Amino acid sequence: MLDKHTKDSVRLQIVLDRDKTKRQFLASGYMHLPGKKIVSVTASHDELTPLARKLAQSLFHQAKKHFDRLHAQDQIKRKARRARLRELKANCRKTRVSRP
Repeated sequence: MLDKHTKDSVRLQIVLDRDKTKRQFLASGYMHLPGKKIVSVTASHDELTPLARKLAQSLFHQAKKHFDRLHAQDQIKRKARRARLRELKANCRKTRVSRP
């Protein structure tokens, strides 16, 4: 997903901290994306590996949503869904009218 864009257009910053009282790791991730968009995600866990996995999944999910929005994928899907709903409503009305 990110390889389609120039390497200068996306910047990732992760801050790792440890909570002394709960003995958990806290991570904050910030991803600077094209279109002046900054995605931020926070996560906490007892171990580093699940924490990193959870943080990466959340960041890349948010980035994918942003890139889809840039390419108007959300609008295309919305238009198709609305057209399908109109067809279903029209078919439903036809069956109601044809009954005696």
